Amino acid sequence: MLRTTVKSDAHQGLPGDLDYEDNRLHKQSGMASVFYARSLKLLPIFVIIVLLIYIARHPADQCDCSLDCPSVVCPSTPAPAPAPLSLPVIPEPVPAPVASDVDPLMKEFVSNVLLRTAKQVQSHSRWDEVTSDTNAAVPFLEKYIPTDAKVSILEVGTGQNQVAQKLKDRASAIYSITISQEEVDRANALGIPHYKTLLHNKHSLIPESFIPNESLDYVLDVNVGSFSKIWQWNAFLLLKKLKIGGKLVCQQIGMAYTMPHVGSASVTKDMLVAHESVLGYKVEDFSTYQGQQFGVFILTKVSREGSDLAPLHLI
Repeated sequence: MLRTTVKSDAHQGLPGDLDYEDNRLHKQSGMASVFYARSLKLLPIFVIIVLLIYIARHPADQCDCSLDCPSVVCPSTPAPAPAPLSLPVIPEPVPAPVASDVDPLMKEFVSNVLLRTAKQVQSHSRWDEVTSDTNAAVPFLEKYIPTDAKVSILEVGTGQNQVAQKLKDRASAIYSITISQEEVDRANALGIPHYKTLLHNKHSLIPESFIPNESLDYVLDVNVGSFSKIWQWNAFLLLKKLKIGGKLVCQQIGMAYTMPHVGSASVTKDMLVAHESVLGYKVEDFSTYQGQQFGVFILTKVSREGSDLAPLHLI
């Protein structure tokens, strides 16, 4: 008869269960040791991966290059690109000017630069008294021009007709220009046969129909620099009418006269001398003549070139 052994609930599985549990715990501890050991081997790889990710997210060009960063090489600032090579610009050759080029050029130059409003000029258009510079220049001409001469002479600024009245017997032709119609009428009323007056502004070229070029022996313009910012232009216009050897007569008081609202400046002897070669004249000083003080300077025309080409050098 078979014996059947039935274990009570209180003793079921005690000895066998203990062995099983020990085996299970042993296995678990062994697995943990293996995992730990393997993790230690993988740790360097993990650290390298983290460093690579960090470097990728923080490139070298974001570092502060003003600090000492031995582990990071900062890019150097690129050198500026060299400037493009520029060759000097060689101007086109300008053909030599001729006399026919002068008048149109000067006409535009005068109208745009020298002349001021008509009101400004008109305010000085009438002279009821003989000015001190004319009072010095006309007596000088009476002494300087021979009594038997038959010269041609232009007075710039008709005024009181001093030249026409004092020198009419020494002249074959006398001219004057003015911007005052009243002065023109007064001159015509004198009835001097060889005396002609033109209503004309001295800053523009005197027409050849009135006075041909290179036909005058004398021009009297006591204030060659007045009413103008560039006295050389006035001198040019008058020299154009003189013969070679003709004389432009100026007076010291007149040359010193200025008009601030026009911008004119006084003219000195040194300024006259400095422009001799440009304008083609020679300065003669007659401040004193025959023991008398006249304050006169004479510009004697010695070259035709100055009266033809000078303005192109003055602009």
